[in-house]
Formats: sequence, C-alpha cells, structure tokens
Amino acid sequence: MKPNEVLAYTGGIIDGEGCISLVRRKSRETVLNVHVVNTNEWLIRWLKMQFGGTISCGVPDNPKHKNGWQWKVSANKASDFLKMVLPYIQIKHPQAELAIKFQSNKRHWGNSQKGHTTCLKPQESWAVEEAERILMGQYNKKGKM
Repeated sequence: MKPNEVLAYTGGIIDGEGCISLVRRKSRETVLNVHVVNTNEWLIRWLKMQFGGTISCGVPDNPKHKNGWQWKVSANKASDFLKMVLPYIQIKHPQAELAIKFQSNKRHWGNSQKGHTTCLKPQESWAVEEAERILMGQYNKKGKM
C-alpha cells in the first residue's frame, strides 16, 4: 500500500500531465493505456519506481528542445494503478472510472497461433468496447466541448 501523500501527488500528475486512453490496435483489440509525458527524467523514473510500467525517451528534432520522457502502464496494471489513485484524480476522474470499468469487463481471448484455445468474441462485446473507446475519445478531446 502506498502512502496517501504519494497517491495524492500522483493523482495530481495524472490530472496535469497524464493521459488515460483506450487504444485500438491493428488486431482490433482495444487496450487501456495510462501514460505521462514530461521533460523531467526524474519524475518519469519516480513513477516507474513507485508503480512499475515502462519508460521511453524521445529525442526532439529541434536541438534546443529537451528530451521527452514517457512512463506507461497498460491493461490490468493500468487499471490497478487507476484504482489506487482514483480518489485523488479530479479533472480526469470520468476517464479513470471509464477505464477501470472497461478493464474489469474485458475478457481475454486466446489465439490458436500462439498455442492457446481460440474463442470468438461475441459481437456485443466488440460493440461495447468500441462505444467505450469512442466515449473516452470524447472525454479526451481538446478544445471547446
């Protein structure tokens, strides 16, 4: 269990610098992602140290700009993370709630090419996932509502 101060600080980071999204992959699978992008490497490394996940670094085209660091968690790990910080997220609270609901309803379907049993996903599940993905896009839309 993380101290409340760590969770509150992290909730503020998610509200200000974070992104909660449902991303459709080429396989038509929709995946929950939570990421934070910042030029402060320490912040990104701190998030990884506290919550796991992955780190990447983008080098800008303009040599006058700083590197952009990204911390990311996906799927169940993202949902578990959001459950911890949910009480401290204010601005992105609707996105976090939708993301947690999405992940809790998600079913894992096998792939016979990887040696797993194949199950066909019911059409209703695809429709619900797509509707939630579109709703998340509306929550995250920039500009005037």
